[in-house]
Amino acid sequence: AEEHRAHILEVARVLFCQSSFDQTGVREVAAAAGVDPAVVVRVFGSKEALFEAVAEGAFALEEAFEGPTEGMGARVARLLTGKA
Repeated sequence: AEEHRAHILEVARVLFCQSSFDQTGVREVAAAAGVDPAVVVRVFGSKEALFEAVAEGAFALEEAFEGPTEGMGARVARLLTGKA
């Protein structure tokens, strides 16, 4: 269940960034994530709650500031772009 949630969040993050909240629907997120729309609704409750979860994760930068100052820029960039 947690793997589905994380995958849906990542897909939704990309779609919300490519389009907008208004132009991204639960069906588009579900199709891109390879799940039924009912799964998205069951896991998050609504498109609004999904967007809120995406936004919460987008601004969690604490991890980037852990460790030495050397390389902090790269850590922040990886966090913001979602690239490990």
